[in-house]
Formats: sequence, structure tokens, C-alpha cells
Amino acid sequence: MNDLILALAAAIAGAVNAVAGGGTFVTFPALTEIALVLPVVANATNTVALFPGNFASAWAYRKDLSKPEGVSVWLLLVIAIIGSVFGAWLVTITSDATFLKVVPWLLLFATVLFALGGRIARWLQAHARLAPWWLAVGMVPVAIYGGYFGAAMGIVQLALFAVVGMTDLNRMNALKTIFTGICNMTAVIIFVAKDFVAWRPAMIMAVGAVIGGYWCARWARRLNPLLLRRSIIVIGLVTSAYYFMKAG
Repeated sequence: MNDLILALAAAIAGAVNAVAGGGTFVTFPALTEIALVLPVVANATNTVALFPGNFASAWAYRKDLSKPEGVSVWLLLVIAIIGSVFGAWLVTITSDATFLKVVPWLLLFATVLFALGGRIARWLQAHARLAPWWLAVGMVPVAIYGGYFGAAMGIVQLALFAVVGMTDLNRMNALKTIFTGICNMTAVIIFVAKDFVAWRPAMIMAVGAVIGGYWCARWARRLNPLLLRRSIIVIGLVTSAYYFMKAG
């Protein structure tokens, strides 16, 4: 029964990540409460379990994928890899107590940033010209965060895309799945090398994440963009509230 719950939680998380990010709201508690994994190891295991789902979602979004304007994709990929290596290393030296206190603040910041991203972009367009290279600058803390924890990393990336003026949510989701997948894959290498992974739950959840990520990505492309944006904000707020309760 526990294995079934873990698989179902991962399928839901894969679906949520395909829409916005924040699937860890489901899988992290499942690992700590059902599989009884300690928080830092649960974080590493969660990353291993969910990262295949990112690429399943990316395949579903392939028709919407296009490179961002004015900045090299290769530069963004290098930043994503280096930043996530540092973030993953940082979490391996973080205590469980400290880890649980930091996470909710990061999630809340990401949600607020995404909610206000459109207004910020419009203000900047009216009062200043935001150069495309700001996307590369913003990717640095995003990648570090992705390697460190990664919950709602998709929300942070969508907020970053909105701030530099992107408006097509399907295109933004397509780019998000690629960069999230790269960051998570890099973190997985670090976690495996450091032996921070509980392999049985990781493998069970990986299967569920791929299924949920692929099918929800196909479905999400047909959603009304406004409805999708509101759903992303709700997911972010719920995720933040949950981790504040855990920290308390």
C-alpha cells in the first residue's frame, strides 16, 4: 500500500510540475511521512524521482519550444549546470532543521514573484529597457535554488521569463521543463555521488512522475492561459503554506 501511495503522489507531482512546478508539495511529505525518510535525504530522493518527469513534459511541449530571444541557450545551460552543482553540494552540508526553516520562504518569494511578474515586466517596459542578458543573470540564483531544493522551481523560472517580457505561457512552460530538467539531472549526479538517495522509493516514484508529467503536459497546452496562471499562483501559495506549517 505504501508503494502505491508513493507512486500516486509522484504521478500527481509530475502533473503539477508539468503545469507550473511545486510537485514537491505532494512528494516530499510522502517521502517523510510514508517512507519515513529524513528531510535532507528525502529532498535528494525526491529530485531523483521527479527529474525524468521533466523530460517527459518537455517532449509533450516540444511544439511550443523555441529559444529565448537575445541570449545564448548554451550560456543558460552552462549557468544551469554550474549553479545546480553548487546548490546540490550546499544541501548535502545543511542540517535537517535548517533545511526545513529556509524552504517555505523561498517558495513564498517565488509565488509572489510569479504573481507580480507581468506587472513588473510592463513597468520595466514603460520606464526602462530590460536587456535580454538579465535572463542569464536571473538564471544564476534560480539554478542554485534548483540544485538546493527545487520545489516550485518552475514557478521561479516562469516568473523570470515574465520579468524579461515573455507572455506566451505554453512557450514559457516548454523552456521551463528543459532548464528544470537540466538542473535536476545535475543535482541527481551530485546526490548519487554523495550517497544521499533512498533508492526504492525513488524508483517507484520515478515511474509515476513520468506518467503524470507527460499526460498533464499534453492536457495543460489546451488550457486557457489566464486559468493556468491562476492555478500556478494557487499551487505556489498552498506549497508555501504547507512548508511554513512544517517549519513551525
